[in-house]
Amino acid sequence: MGVRPMLRLGLKTEPHWLDLLPTRAPGAVRVKVRPLTTAEYEAAKIHAGRAVRRLAEEAAERRMLGQVETALPDPDDEAAVLGLSQAYFLTGLAQAAIVEWEGVGDADGNELPPTRANVARLMQVPFIAEAFATAYTAPYEGMFAEGNALPPSPDGTSVPGPGAGTAEAAPTPVPSAPGADAVQTVTAAPIASMP
Repeated sequence: MGVRPMLRLGLKTEPHWLDLLPTRAPGAVRVKVRPLTTAEYEAAKIHAGRAVRRLAEEAAERRMLGQVETALPDPDDEAAVLGLSQAYFLTGLAQAAIVEWEGVGDADGNELPPTRANVARLMQVPFIAEAFATAYTAPYEGMFAEGNALPPSPDGTSVPGPGAGTAEAAPTPVPSAPGADAVQTVTAAPIASMP
């Protein structure tokens, strides 16, 4: 009898470092994060949904009054609303997770502390936000890796069946939040060495 497929729960339980260094970043950026929990994940989704709903309602009200506000999403533009929701979700998740970081500084190269406001500013950098989302959730994606949770299909691969997983990956847009133009720019500051 073969090995029975199972969901393996060998996840990290202590804070750990994530490297967020895409090839185009000017310096090393890494963050120390708390382990991802269902409570934090769901809270970030709920807060993001509420924030975007409030903004969309405000935008609709302003349009009804004949006011045009470019910082608010058009409630009829599904991509804009979903993009903003994803941006708020990643920001909330990062704010709950990040306890320390290296290589993040202001426009003059001075190191910044990982405050909630600074984490929100860091998540406005699209490729950093995408790298954070990928690295932070990777262990959970790995729980479903080949031989872990899905039984082998007749052709020898561990996929649910024909046609599964054929959709293209959706982009992860991270638009500027309302009022972001008034916020100081965050840059990736090079660091001399990493332990």
